Amino acid sequence: MPGLTYPFVFECSNCENEITVDRDAVREVFRFGEPDFNSFDTINAVLHQRGWLRDEFEHRVFCPNCGNPN
Repeated sequence: MPGLTYPFVFECSNCENEITVDRDAVREVFRFGEPDFNSFDTINAVLHQRGWLRDEFEHRVFCPNCGNPN
């Protein structure tokens, strides 16, 4: 199985905010463990850690400003 190709760039579905998930971001989130760079769960963990929400059913991503209902 080929590995995932980094970086990943996500754009908020409601505005133009972007987040880039690269290998350094993964290492930062998993600094106390061994990250699986070939897992989409790892990418989702980085998004969650940074306050982004991902709708896996409709494949939409929301930044912290647009994903917060308050």
